Amino acid sequence: MTQEEFDAIIAELKDAGPVLKLAIEIYNTMPEGEKKKRLAEAIKAAKADLIKLDVILENLQLDLEYEQVEKDLDKLDKTLYN
Repeated sequence: MTQEEFDAIIAELKDAGPVLKLAIEIYNTMPEGEKKKRLAEAIKAAKADLIKLDVILENLQLDLEYEQVEKDLDKLDKTLYN
């Protein structure tokens, strides 16, 4: 993926919150039927994808924190043993 493609995706995702809110509002006002069922499935899929993204972000954050701890321990070792 190019940086340009990634930037386009990010620009679209910035609108995700209001889009999801609107989807829920519309769902709550719709009569029962096939369209409401399809919208419910789309909302459910979006929720699952957001959970996956959240897990990935948490793992990345833990990795970054672990790397920082390793760096801090290395500095401490150098300070104590030099």
